Amino acid sequence: MFRQELHDKIFYYSLFCLASALPFSDLYAAIPVGILAVNWVIEGNLRGKANALLHNKIACFFSALYLLYLAGLAYTSDINYGLFDIEVKLSLVIFPIVLSTTSSLHKVSRKKIFLAFTIGNIAVLTLCLARAVLSFSRNHLPSAFLYDDLSFMMHPGYFSMYINLSLFFLLMHLSRLSRMKEKIAAVLAITFFSCSVILISSKMGIITLTAILACAFLYIVFKEKKIKSGLIMLLFSILISLLLYRSFPLLTERFNWAKTAVTEKTIDKTETESTAVRILIWKAAVSSAKEHPFYGAGTGDVRNSLEKKYSELGLTGALKKKLNAHNQFLQTTLALGIPGGLLLLATILIPMAAAARSHDYVYLFFLILILFNFSVESMLETQAGVLFYAFFNSLLMFKKEKSL
Repeated sequence: MFRQELHDKIFYYSLFCLASALPFSDLYAAIPVGILAVNWVIEGNLRGKANALLHNKIACFFSALYLLYLAGLAYTSDINYGLFDIEVKLSLVIFPIVLSTTSSLHKVSRKKIFLAFTIGNIAVLTLCLARAVLSFSRNHLPSAFLYDDLSFMMHPGYFSMYINLSLFFLLMHLSRLSRMKEKIAAVLAITFFSCSVILISSKMGIITLTAILACAFLYIVFKEKKIKSGLIMLLFSILISLLLYRSFPLLTERFNWAKTAVTEKTIDKTETESTAVRILIWKAAVSSAKEHPFYGAGTGDVRNSLEKKYSELGLTGALKKKLNAHNQFLQTTLALGIPGGLLLLATILIPMAAAARSHDYVYLFFLILILFNFSVESMLETQAGVLFYAFFNSLLMFKKEKSL
């Protein structure tokens, strides 16, 4: 009995450590992942767990993508990169297996895990802003508060995604808070997160933030019939946005670049960050994927295949930086062929339909967030993306709570 209680506590606290460590570093987050896996093995009853896994269709479904990447090693020539890629994606199979076969998962509160994740985001944002203030005091450059200068611990697109998930969680619980102190703290955190997403200025991050606030406004006005509260929220959001955009003209410039990207007649192919170049990268990925439509270039050869196409198209900036496809669906299709790309899409759309039917709005929002970000980033090529997706996807699927 004592031994099982010990394993339960290790499992319990490892999840909380992982959630709070995710915003800090994928390296820090990888430590509790390792503890979870080792604890799962030492806990024993592996035959029973294997049987439970085989009878859990959705867990097998989630793990299938990783198995395809393993199979992709069989016909790859760059085995070193293939093994590295398999290592990066290991969480895709660890979390479905561990969370779907651990009986103590029912003792874990999704709400508390999201709270730990939210506190981690607040802590990292505080560090980022403190660093920006110190940098501004030295060189007086407003850019210290923007984009990757502000989000120095993680790619701005990923950090905005993390923050938006926490923001949605807080909005979902705002009306359920009974104490005035808790409501004030939640409103301040929502405001803090909203301003931070604007300053980080990831285009997808701001689009997502706008969608979240618009849905919150519609819910408050039409569902809860609180027209006054909805209007106050709307006016406050507009006021804060205008204040930030006036204070930081570089924010407007970033979106002007994106707006003109599609109509640009000449594109500087030495660039690596512009929206116009990203569109060319997508075209290169599509062209490369057409050369191996059914089985892909292979887990290890996906990078070489893409770089070869960059060279042919003269995308010297993307070639020099060895950029990925900046679209996970294209990246997976390029590596594993159309079956791999369709499987990845199915692992999002099928749970999305299930979440909608069960009114699990947090899981539904998470999957929509993933769908949007997979469309503009190859998230599964980095630990920060893989850990975030694999952890919350398995947690929200296998740990059902009507209260969240």
